[in-house]
Amino acid sequence: MITQQHYIHRVLLHFNIFSLLGVLGGACPFFVAAAQADLPPQRHFTFDLPAQPLSQALVIYGEITGLSILVRGNLTAGRQSSPVRGELTADEALRALLAGTRLTVVYTSGSAFTLQPQNRNSLDRDREISSPALLRGAYRAQLQRGVSRLLCSLQPANLGRYRLGMQLWIDAAGKVVRVHILNSPGAEQWGADVKRVLETRELVAPPIGLRQPITLLLRVQTDIRAECRRVNIGQG
Repeated sequence: MITQQHYIHRVLLHFNIFSLLGVLGGACPFFVAAAQADLPPQRHFTFDLPAQPLSQALVIYGEITGLSILVRGNLTAGRQSSPVRGELTADEALRALLAGTRLTVVYTSGSAFTLQPQNRNSLDRDREISSPALLRGAYRAQLQRGVSRLLCSLQPANLGRYRLGMQLWIDAAGKVVRVHILNSPGAEQWGADVKRVLETRELVAPPIGLRQPITLLLRVQTDIRAECRRVNIGQG
């Protein structure tokens, strides 16, 4: 059986509407940030997290804040989080949670981050920043946010009501050139509308060498209004 130790443990907590499946087509072994990006929005959240296994704490943290994390499974294995309590911003809470783990946070965007050991030297970091694999990792979060915003704006009545799979082909300028709706529960009810919304739209230009199509899964949601408010925070 394939375990976390052989593959990356991906906690995709920001992907409440979408699960991005097979974006890299197996081309890259793991995804981290291309460079430190903007901090998440400075709203405050209520935390009451005891010390616990780090992987478990990150899941709960993501459910509270809506942020996503892309991290190796073996990076969190055997590590304990520190307790986090009170009214804190997402960044303040994350740094408190990581206290004592010897891990540091690197933001890929205002809505996603990865973790890395604190003792990594500058040469290692420079090599990571120049790696195409890292650019692909950051692209995942950017694409998800762009599609979320678009459907929140143009299809708010249906978003979250249906489970719908699709494949996208995106050109070098970020324009959606083809949409294929997969045979999924929401295809008949909503597939044509989603296809019409996404076709010819400009989203995010893919990194060079990204294997396509990109597969997305829209999931059923109970509070889509809150999700749409969150993905539009900081929209400019």
